[in-house]
Amino acid sequence: MHLRSNIWESLPATLLLCIVFCDCGAVAARYQGAARQRGVRFNAAHMTFNHAYVHNVSTDLTGGALNIEMWLLRDVVPGFMTKFDVFISLSADKKRFQSIFAYNVDLCGIMNNLSRITLLRAWMLNVIKYSNLKPHCPLVAGHYYIRNFTVEKGSIPVYLQAGEYRIVTHHYYKGKKNKKEIRVADFQADVGID
Repeated sequence: MHLRSNIWESLPATLLLCIVFCDCGAVAARYQGAARQRGVRFNAAHMTFNHAYVHNVSTDLTGGALNIEMWLLRDVVPGFMTKFDVFISLSADKKRFQSIFAYNVDLCGIMNNLSRITLLRAWMLNVIKYSNLKPHCPLVAGHYYIRNFTVEKGSIPVYLQAGEYRIVTHHYYKGKKNKKEIRVADFQADVGID
């Protein structure tokens, strides 16, 4: 499946995680002594999703700020998994990317343990301040928004070099009886780090 678009369509938790991941360290840069203020620009983004989970999505990238309105049809509960893959562009035409890291996380497990995970807490709280998303699970069904979100200068850790990146996420639940994945959403964003 090829995801190509400049329009964001999403599930609240998906966007929260993707933006948080793009934000990559509101505190990390400070912990690692970032020498200069760096920024992130969203170049393109696309989301496909299961209509049984999300309805009436409205999103745009305007003036460098992200605005999203959406209806979540089902609660996000423990067991909501997200697989993150982060790639760096290897070519000027942005057609070749190399994976730099990938991992799976339980969204509710992270959100409900934020007090123990200082770095993740800082990232999520940075996103939450631009939205009506809650910093804990469950994330109940309803209307959610993220308004005028921009990645704050100085929030990019020094270990991510300037360049073009692709963030790909797969969001799913694992079935309890047969362990089959229930797809919720797939997301891809191309971002530039100054």
